[in-house]
Amino acid sequence: MASKDDEQRVRDLTERDIKRTLRDVRIPDVVIGRVLAQWPEFRADDEWVSLLASLVAWVDQCRGDVDVPIPIWDDLDDAGESGRIFYFYLFAICYDLACGFLSDGGCPSDVIDSTMTVVPRHVQIHERKRGSVGFEPGWWLLPILRGEMVQVGSLQFHRVNLGVGNLSPEPWYSIEESLERGVGFRRGDPSVGIHIPYGAALAPHDLDATFARAREVLSAMWRVNQRRLATCQSWLLDAQLTDFLDPASNIVQFQRRFNLLDDWYDNDEETIGFIFQKSGSGGRIYHATRRCSEVSSTCSSAGPLARAARLDGFRRQLMAWPPPIHGASTTGRNSRQGPMASLYCLAIVLTIWSR
Repeated sequence: MASKDDEQRVRDLTERDIKRTLRDVRIPDVVIGRVLAQWPEFRADDEWVSLLASLVAWVDQCRGDVDVPIPIWDDLDDAGESGRIFYFYLFAICYDLACGFLSDGGCPSDVIDSTMTVVPRHVQIHERKRGSVGFEPGWWLLPILRGEMVQVGSLQFHRVNLGVGNLSPEPWYSIEESLERGVGFRRGDPSVGIHIPYGAALAPHDLDATFARAREVLSAMWRVNQRRLATCQSWLLDAQLTDFLDPASNIVQFQRRFNLLDDWYDNDEETIGFIFQKSGSGGRIYHATRRCSEVSSTCSSAGPLARAARLDGFRRQLMAWPPPIHGASTTGRNSRQGPMASLYCLAIVLTIWSR
């Protein structure tokens, strides 16, 4: 539950602060106008203020602790205009402290800028999928605002300890296999997760520059004194794609940078959703992550009582978010569904990132 000070911090946010922050990350003026227009109503609503204050306090409390699970929940679009705009206000409040945290940790200013300016990309995704102003998916802001995910060149890089954080690669080697492989493969070992944003430049020269700069930046920011792996989990690593694509294509050349693990799981729905960016065409990217308990189905309408129940459910999810249970959702893993099942494949970079 948010404290009075947390709630006052939300109410102290001014339209000028919101406008400055969103312009800093290159949000279009028409979107900023919608966000500002909703702010007086949002700020006057005790339920929304309490919910936002709780999430702001949680982000600040967790910043720097990469092992704290990241809540992955449905967005608040069905709660009306304030629900669609909610994450803009979260970003505006947490932006300065997140930038300061990255800067203090040795993150170069241009990388901080590229990390924070991913926001317009997610605004565009929301518009394509839903035809309205919003941010999709909202929870993707959390690792950014906690200071554990940065954008370097074409890709996003996420600091995670293997088998601990709920964005850790899954499925992974068994305990016995990981111990046999040694340092860098064991539960709790530091690693770097690689994420491929929508529309990322994957030409070989783009990726050469990206990985070279990432090694430089992350070695300074996230220092380790042992072997560290970089992993990627994506439908783009599905080996079946080599049956359909030219060997010289960017995707196939991207795959060659990785060493594919044996384990994977079918994921047609989410692959289609990611590619076509249409509402209802796919779910969230991280299928194997344990999600929060569902909000009651009685909250499906946008009336006052239903909205209050919806927000209360969202708050309960925030306050009681449990640690993940890896491997809890393995439907379809290692079992092909038809001639061309889309697989979410896990791979490790052949070059070990040791420092």
